[in-house]
Amino acid sequence: MINFIQNLSLRQKNLIVMAYDALVIMACFVAAHCLRFGEWYPEIFGYTDFLKALPLIVLTQFTCLFYSNVYKAIWRFSSIPDLIRVIRGVSLAVPVSLFAVFIMNRLEGFPRSAFLIDWFLLIFFLGGGRFVYRILSDRHRNLSLKNYDLKRALIIGAGVGGEKLLRDIKYTPTLGVRIHGFIDDDNGKTGRSLNGVPVLGNTNSLATIIQRLDISQLFIAIPSATSQEIRNILAKIEGLNVEVKTLPKINDVIYGKIEYSQLRKIEAEDLLGRTPVNLNMDEIANFIRGKRVLVTGAGGSIGAEICRQVLKFDPELLIGFEQSEIAVYDLKKQIQGSQAVFVIGDVRQESSIGSAITKYKPQVVFHAAAYKHVPLMEENPIEAIKTNVLGTLNTAKASIQNTVDKFVLVSTDKAINPTNVMGTTKRLAEMVCQSLDSEASTEFVMIRFGNVLGSSGSVIPLFKEQIAKGGPVTVTHPDVIRYFMSIPEACQLVLQAGSLGIRGQVMVLDMGQSVKILDLAKEMIKLAGFKHGEDIEIEFTGLRPGEKMFEEIFKDDEERIQTSNDKIFISKTMRTTADFKQRIEQLISLDYSTEKEQILLTLQSLVPEFTPTENKTSASVH
Repeated sequence: MINFIQNLSLRQKNLIVMAYDALVIMACFVAAHCLRFGEWYPEIFGYTDFLKALPLIVLTQFTCLFYSNVYKAIWRFSSIPDLIRVIRGVSLAVPVSLFAVFIMNRLEGFPRSAFLIDWFLLIFFLGGGRFVYRILSDRHRNLSLKNYDLKRALIIGAGVGGEKLLRDIKYTPTLGVRIHGFIDDDNGKTGRSLNGVPVLGNTNSLATIIQRLDISQLFIAIPSATSQEIRNILAKIEGLNVEVKTLPKINDVIYGKIEYSQLRKIEAEDLLGRTPVNLNMDEIANFIRGKRVLVTGAGGSIGAEICRQVLKFDPELLIGFEQSEIAVYDLKKQIQGSQAVFVIGDVRQESSIGSAITKYKPQVVFHAAAYKHVPLMEENPIEAIKTNVLGTLNTAKASIQNTVDKFVLVSTDKAINPTNVMGTTKRLAEMVCQSLDSEASTEFVMIRFGNVLGSSGSVIPLFKEQIAKGGPVTVTHPDVIRYFMSIPEACQLVLQAGSLGIRGQVMVLDMGQSVKILDLAKEMIKLAGFKHGEDIEIEFTGLRPGEKMFEEIFKDDEERIQTSNDKIFISKTMRTTADFKQRIEQLISLDYSTEKEQILLTLQSLVPEFTPTENKTSASVH
C-alpha cells in the first residue's frame, strides 16, 4: 500500500490527502456532537440546518487549512513543525466555521462546546494521520533496506549535527549506509536514543564498539570539533580498518544545513587547526562597515580571503588591486555585486597604485601584495626588493597623499631574525611603515603570522601531490618545525588588528603549538590510507637556501605587550634611524646588474640581524 502511494504522481497524492482531510473534517464535526450530547445519534442529526451545515463546515475548514500551508508538507517526512502547522490551521478553521454557521442560522441548535471538542478531534486525527503514515513509511523503508548491501556506520556526536545527518541518511537508502548507533562523550546520553538509534557510549569505548558491531565507517558530526578532539578520536581507532569522515567546520556549513554529501575525509588541515581566536566582531564591523576598502594582492591566497571577509561586514566599496589578470578573473567569478570592483595594476609602479588610490579614495588599505616564496627570492633578490619593499613604499606614500585613515601591512614571522631575502624584505616593509607612521595622519599597523594552510606553494598541497603519485614525500630535515594557521583565521586576525586602533606597531598572534614537518608528513600518509616505510617513503633533502630549522614569533630583545585580545600581542620593535629613508632609496636603486653579494650586504646594513645562509640546492618546495 505504502509503495503504491509513493509511486503516485504529486497531483494524485494531493487529491488523496485532500479527500482524507475532507472526510476527517466531516467525521470530527459529527463525532464532536455525539460526544457533546453523549449519544450515538443525537436529535440534532435530524435537523435540516445540521445537514446544511456539514458542507459549509467542510468548505470553510478545508479552505483555512489550505491557506495555513498544511498541504505543503510531505507526509513521509512529517515532524513537529508540520504538527504545529496543523494546529495553527485548525485553530483558524474552527472559529471561522463557527462564524459561518452563525451567519447561516445564528447557531440555533448548535452547542458552542461542540466546536471546542471539534478542535481537539481535528488536531488528533489530522495530525495523527500524518504521523501514522510516516511510521508506516519508515517501516516500509527499513524493510526495503534489506535489499541493499549496506555499510555499517557510527555517528560521533548525538547533537543537532548528528541528528540532521542521521535523518538525511535514513531517508536516502541509495546511499548504502546504515547507522547502528551514536557515540557521545556526554555520559548522560548513553543508553538513550535519537530518532530510534541508540547512543552506545563515549569515545573511550569507541574501538570496542567498532569491533563488536563490525563497523566500517565513522562519521564525525560535530562541526565545532577542534583539531585536538579529532586527533584524539583518530588515536583511539588507530589500527582499525575503518573509514573516517567529518562534517565541515560550523562556519562552512551552508545556512546550517547538514547533509551526507557534505561529509569529507579527514584532511591534514583538520589536525593542524588551532583553538579558534576569539574576535570582537563589533569592533571589526565598526572598522569596515560603510567604508571604502582597498586590498592589494587581491588575487593571492591571503588577499582574496581578506576580500571575502571584508564583504561580510558591508563596506561601501571593496577595491581589489592585483597584478595578475588570471587571478582577477578567478576572483571576479567568486565575488560579484555592486560592492566590489577590481583593478589590474602593479604596486611596483608608483603611478599604477597611486592612480587607483586617488580614484577610489579608500579609507582603509590592506597591503597583502608580496613575493613570499623563500627559495625563489634567494635566486631573485631584486624582485623581492622591488615588490616587498618598493611596492610597500609606493602604496604607503599614495595612502598618505590621499589621507587614508588606516594602512594595514600583512607581514610574516620570517621577518624575525631573518636568514633569507624574503624575510628581510618583509622586515624592511615593516620598517618603512613605522618610519612613515610618525609623520602622517594615516595610521600604520603591521601584522605578522606564520605559515598558512593550503596556500599556493605551501607544504600541504605538495605532500598531497607526492602521496598521490606514490611518493616519495620530501622533507628538508627531520627536526624542522613550523607554525600553521588557516587562511580564514589569518585574515580575520588582519581585520581585528586593523580595528584595534594601535598605530605604528607590529602585532603578533599567539601561534599556539609548532608542528614538526616530519610528523605532518607521516600523518598525511596515514590519512591517505598508506603506511610510512611500507607504501610510501620519506626522503630528507636538506634545508634550502634561506630556510631555518624553526620560525620565531618574537626577537629576544622585543618587548611583548598584551592587547585587548588575549591571542594578539604588540611587539615593541626598534624604531628606524634618521637616515633610514635615504638608505632605503639606495636599496631600491639597485638593479639587475648588481652583484648578489652587494645586494645581501646592503640588506644586512639595513637589517643587522639578517644572517644569510649558505646557498644550497634542493628539489623540495615548502
